[in-house]
Amino acid sequence: MITKIELTNFKSHAHTVIEPGRVTALVGPNGAGKSSVLQAVASFLELLTQNVENTFGLDNNIYEYSRRGSGGFEILLNGVSTASSWHLSFFHNWDIANHFASAMLIDADYPERGLAWSINSQTEEVVDFLITDRITDKIDSEYSSLSYSKLVNEIGEPFYLKANYADLASPTDESKISSTGKGLASVIANQKTEFDERHKTLEELLCSVIPQVKNIKARRAEIVREETETIRYEEAVIPVRRKRTVSGHELVFDTIGGEKIPARFMSEGTILTLGILTALTLNPRCKVFLIDDIEAGLHPLAQRQLMQVLKDFAEKHDRQIILTSHSPYIVDALDAKDVWVMATDKEGISHSKRLSDHPDAKRAIDILTTGELWDAEGESWVLEDTPAETVNA
Repeated sequence: MITKIELTNFKSHAHTVIEPGRVTALVGPNGAGKSSVLQAVASFLELLTQNVENTFGLDNNIYEYSRRGSGGFEILLNGVSTASSWHLSFFHNWDIANHFASAMLIDADYPERGLAWSINSQTEEVVDFLITDRITDKIDSEYSSLSYSKLVNEIGEPFYLKANYADLASPTDESKISSTGKGLASVIANQKTEFDERHKTLEELLCSVIPQVKNIKARRAEIVREETETIRYEEAVIPVRRKRTVSGHELVFDTIGGEKIPARFMSEGTILTLGILTALTLNPRCKVFLIDDIEAGLHPLAQRQLMQVLKDFAEKHDRQIILTSHSPYIVDALDAKDVWVMATDKEGISHSKRLSDHPDAKRAIDILTTGELWDAEGESWVLEDTPAETVNA
């Protein structure tokens, strides 16, 4: 589980530190930097199994992640598991056109020993070595209980979801769910065929949030793709648009009001909730879930029920959920210490504080719910008493 996220000059974050718990909400106005926190975490954890180009894009793209005028950015993540603690860092510098990533995995049984990992900035190959003394960096090649694969397994895979209703509801032949939800129908079709118990769990979770739904199915559907081919005519290259029909799947629902209802006729909140719950139950290797705008299209009562489902699932299955929201009903489900309020100053720099750090939090929480406290106090207090060195970092 991630215990600390530290961003330096990443997008609008000059220097931001967030200490997430099992389920954590980032709240604040649009443009406050909430989504950037999720993107930083998702990108860095993907870097454990992907190269820098696949994670951040080509050299020209990686510059876009740096705060204007900063010349580079840094991401630090700390975390713990049942058997170890780990520390990750990624640094990119424009001036030397270079990036460097490193990690440390500390075994709980042998705290004096650890695994160091780095990425060669030229070849982007993973380099790992074992050390027996973390002060002297003495290498012990015979000690093998720590490994790079253990580091990856301990941290787990991330799943970043900024669900789009159209992508979630569309027929598809994709083999996995994208960050916008594309591929949901085919994934559910495969899950129902190959992992029936997992599918039943998914149905139970969805029905607990949306009681009108009885079950979820996927049926065969034809998908028409528009593709561009090029043909040569003498010296010219001419693009030609063609249509191709492929076999895929579409979602259908049985509800208390009817059967075999196509996804496009279901409410936005139902489809978005299904996307979130599918991502949560799909891959046991995914341990960190990053969900953007979680409440879209959901009735307040359904928002509360969804949060309860997510909290119970995360606790039972050792998962961590970090989400963004604009809804006080979502915030109501969490303690004030698990809500991070974000705001930007007049220079456009993001700042963040726990809701529990509000000067009146202890007194107010006896009278107000967590969501009511945030709704009443807003975000301006986050910028009060902000150290000048933080603003100018």
